[in-house]
Amino acid sequence: MKQMKKKKKYDSFIKDILHLATSLKVLEAKARKMGIFLCERELVECKCGFVEDVASDGRLITYKKGDKIEDTGLRFRKTAGKYYVCPVCKSRIMGTAYFTIGNRKKPWRAGI
Repeated sequence: MKQMKKKKKYDSFIKDILHLATSLKVLEAKARKMGIFLCERELVECKCGFVEDVASDGRLITYKKGDKIEDTGLRFRKTAGKYYVCPVCKSRIMGTAYFTIGNRKKPWRAGI
């Protein structure tokens, strides 16, 4: 009897977690569509001085270092193997993704 109650609570808990995970995926898709940076990777910076940054409202922006910090509308293009191509000089830059250990984010270099 006691074990049945525990199993029922466990099943209910798992159902709630799956619902929450599905809801988070929907919110993540909406945020991406709005241009919000979700911090799943480091921001890209090219040797030519063109950089990504995050505006105070969470949107991903790009600009040339030394110029006025204003979104150019240009974006680094992601390619296979976690590389990004600079929209200005066409250089390939290796991106850095994150993985989580406990509650700390650790950088993970693609291709290393």
